[in-house]
Amino acid sequence: MTFRGCMTFLVLNCFIRLVSMKDEKPANIYEIPDREKSCRLGKWGENCEFTCDRNNTCIIRGNCNRMDGACTGGCIAGYQPPFCNKPCSRRTWGISCSTPCPDSCLDTCDREKGFCIGRCKPGHQCLKILECDARTWGIECEKKCGDGCVFKCDRFNGTCLEGCRDRRWGDDCSRACSPTCNQVACERSNGTCTYGCVWGYQGHTCQECVPWKWGDTCEIACSPNCLNTHCDNETGACIYGCIDGYEPPRCYEECGKGFWGARCEENCSAHCVEDTCNHTDGECTYGCDPGYRGPKCVHECIEGSYGRDCFGACSVYCLRDRKCDHVSGFCRRGCVPGFVPPFCNDPCPDGTWGLGCSKTCSPHCLKKDRCYVRDGACIGSCEAGYRIPNCTDACSAGTWGYGCEMLCSPKCMNKEKCNALNGTCDGGCTASFRPPDCNQVCRKGTWGDNCKNICDQSCPKGICNRINGTCIQEADIKGDLSDMLLTMMILKHLQEQR
Repeated sequence: MTFRGCMTFLVLNCFIRLVSMKDEKPANIYEIPDREKSCRLGKWGENCEFTCDRNNTCIIRGNCNRMDGACTGGCIAGYQPPFCNKPCSRRTWGISCSTPCPDSCLDTCDREKGFCIGRCKPGHQCLKILECDARTWGIECEKKCGDGCVFKCDRFNGTCLEGCRDRRWGDDCSRACSPTCNQVACERSNGTCTYGCVWGYQGHTCQECVPWKWGDTCEIACSPNCLNTHCDNETGACIYGCIDGYEPPRCYEECGKGFWGARCEENCSAHCVEDTCNHTDGECTYGCDPGYRGPKCVHECIEGSYGRDCFGACSVYCLRDRKCDHVSGFCRRGCVPGFVPPFCNDPCPDGTWGLGCSKTCSPHCLKKDRCYVRDGACIGSCEAGYRIPNCTDACSAGTWGYGCEMLCSPKCMNKEKCNALNGTCDGGCTASFRPPDCNQVCRKGTWGDNCKNICDQSCPKGICNRINGTCIQEADIKGDLSDMLLTMMILKHLQEQR
């Protein structure tokens, strides 16, 4: 098979493989722009009106750029790129005229083989051109063709003439296609992966990780918490930062305890239980400390409530506006009289009363140490001799008994003063009334102050006037009647005084 025939075979074989893969679309495969796609193979131009490689000098027969007709892959030996329609200049030769003529040539060299045409320079000897075997090259065939060559290589520069073996590229097919190319297949001219990249890689030679992968082998996924899911291919740091609630730079971990929000720069409320809040929105995870409310626990309890979740109600017995501490429930200004601080929910214990339960009930309360918690008034009156309501003061003049509810007898000698406990007249009784309370008249046969005088024996039946001691006639009946009437009058007087 001739060189041109071999190249035609390779081009057709490549074309058949591309057609067979038309339904496949590996990730990141290089695609020809839409305008180039419009021409079929072998045509070029605005309307695909021109034929590629009219002189059969393209190294890939019949294949050219769809826009300008430049040969794809260069020219066969002896022709200049890009259109391969001009022979090499006089001092160059080989594929795409890429090799200079030997220094020994005086004039020029064969544009295909490179041997000197005409004379040699003085002092130089033009070497005889040898035909090398299929696997060697060089002036004296002393060099081996690259292992990647399909068969033979160029006699003068070692360029593989029949293409590269699978997974190789370069003029001498010495370079390996990237192992991350799909099917490990690449273009001979530049190593571009023919069928795109395996998953996780991108770029013409598939050496770069895709934006959402990183690491030496591009096997590590960027954090799903990266903004736009893009991260640095080498470090894994999220390029555009983290979504709220995650720690930069890689954004795998949630914000540390006590922090939340963008770049974890926000502090959880100091009133979150255990200083812990949701890493994305700052809402307190376990609720609020006593005295605070709201999802983020930044608001105090509304007036009148306190404690955990603000479920506690301030006591109605808090002094002045019923306000209490939003955390503890302590009444800020104390309690109304009669209730125990600081919460003011419980009445004063027995025996105490007033603001802060600081006062004691009177020991003279009839029910020992029992008084009303607000004003100290004794429950059930006072002991004899003390005035209601608080039982702290002795009876005033003219009164006596429990709560001083009894009046002293008007017949007490010293201006109606009597004993506050039992009502006995301290100075005795006026004439005709007998001790101790001076409410009863003298007994028969007695008269005067405190009835201490005895009627004269000369009085009939020993009866005399109770005031002056004079004898009274017929006193047995009238005396008894007068005694009864007088006692009744005194009792009536006492009732009216109450």
